[in-house]
Amino acid sequence: MSQLPPVAAGAPRPLDPPFVLPPTVELREGIVIAEPDGQPLEVQLFLPRRRSGAPRPGIVWVHGGGWRNKAMEGRVLWRQAAHLAALGYPGVNITYRLAPTYQFPAQLEDVQAGVRWTRTHAEELGIDPERIGTVGESAGGHLAALLATTDAPVEGASSRVQALVAIYGVFDFLGLKNERSTGAREGLLGGDPGQAVEGTPLWERARAASPLYQADAQTPPTLLLHGTADEIVPLDQSVRFQKRLRELGVRAELIPGEGGGHGHIHRPPFYGPSLEQMTAFLVETLGD
Repeated sequence: MSQLPPVAAGAPRPLDPPFVLPPTVELREGIVIAEPDGQPLEVQLFLPRRRSGAPRPGIVWVHGGGWRNKAMEGRVLWRQAAHLAALGYPGVNITYRLAPTYQFPAQLEDVQAGVRWTRTHAEELGIDPERIGTVGESAGGHLAALLATTDAPVEGASSRVQALVAIYGVFDFLGLKNERSTGAREGLLGGDPGQAVEGTPLWERARAASPLYQADAQTPPTLLLHGTADEIVPLDQSVRFQKRLRELGVRAELIPGEGGGHGHIHRPPFYGPSLEQMTAFLVETLGD
């Protein structure tokens, strides 16, 4: 079994339980899928060692980090990706260019490229290109939601997904007033959208970056996980996004983590239940 090295002093709290690669899963690292503006975009693959004859649904995993960092060096969802791969669902953990050097929509363009790459390589990965879900947490939850609410096809390859699990993501920048995340928003959008005047370039950029306003009836089934005590991204972001999706006739479930803060899914008592919840949702939505 492969296990991550110990976390250095002063680093973020370690994940609990730690990442351990199941023996039934192959991890491939260092695969560069594109180099926008000379910046390499790497993916890591979580592949079942034993494949059935028929292609399986695939999962695209999107890390958080306030759009400015790679949470846990981009490994923040590796445990969940390995778990789903052990059940037969190949996973692609994607990366994107970081703010403030690169502002929106660079991040969206990069994760869309990740989904298109997954589709065009579906046969070799054992993935059904018509059944791709995405899971993202924090900034990754925001970007995953945009993968569910937008599409940027290239040469016939769509970037839209067929299932969404978004974990304490930002879905409405114009309605987010929390001062604790002001710096992250400014880095992504080039200013504080909460202070933007309607119709200005910043206001338009914030609206385009908000899944709440991009959602339509084609948005796939959605599961939202959010801690009730989140002080970085308030629970109201998920409540309002669920309401909007249901208004559009989209299946949208919200599971609050009672007393959980930002990052609640990474440690007990929320880790196990959240893993079970997202697994059940993805299996039900995407099929075998």
